[in-house]
Amino acid sequence: IERLFRAGVADIYISLDSLDPEIFNTINGMTRQGTFERVLKNIKHVADMSSRFGANLFLTAVLRKDNIAEVDSLHEFAKSVNSLIAFYGIEVAPEGDPLNIRAQDQSLQPTQTDSKLISETFDSIIKLKNSKNNNIFMSTKLMLNFRDFFADPDLGMKWSCNAGKLYLEVLPEGTFSVCNATPPIPGYDFRNITELYDRPDREDVFNKYRTNCGGCICTRQIEDVAGARKDLFDKVRVYVSSVFK
Repeated sequence: IERLFRAGVADIYISLDSLDPEIFNTINGMTRQGTFERVLKNIKHVADMSSRFGANLFLTAVLRKDNIAEVDSLHEFAKSVNSLIAFYGIEVAPEGDPLNIRAQDQSLQPTQTDSKLISETFDSIIKLKNSKNNNIFMSTKLMLNFRDFFADPDLGMKWSCNAGKLYLEVLPEGTFSVCNATPPIPGYDFRNITELYDRPDREDVFNKYRTNCGGCICTRQIEDVAGARKDLFDKVRVYVSSVFK
């Protein structure tokens, strides 16, 4: 971790979906004894070290029916280690979609009752974000997207996609795709990626691959945070408090 910070890593994101070891292990498919305790230990280690390097720790939690009651406790834990935290609703990929980073298990698809509960929880998180001394870093706009989606999943996802424009997916072999749900863009890898962005028709290239995706909410965190001044201010606030704590 220290070598990562010394190399210039500015932000580290760590998933923490529950403070209950049994629920944590179930959500993450962990069977090894002591995994939960090791994750907590590493989170605290990163939190202590990050302020020395001017870096930031972000915790993320995916909400589903078995951890939805833990929003307040997860937020308090984030505050205790001086980390920011964000909450996302579970997204289940279409059946037979191996490229997608979303959950693959169709049994995780929220029921109508689960969806209603998740939607109401996002209303509560929005209220929490609007309170003083909160450590939530996701934008209100994104939380409203989640709230509305789970309130009526049949509405679909009514927003444009900026994959490719604001971010790219880097694959292990050094190739690129516009997002985690689309195949690699032929002819480009880490050696010539600048050539893609120099092309006047690059947006047409991105659009071609966006059409292969059914839409998602998960990557909108980048799109919304990029235009949300308050989220950037929150990040600075937590960093400054970590320096002078």
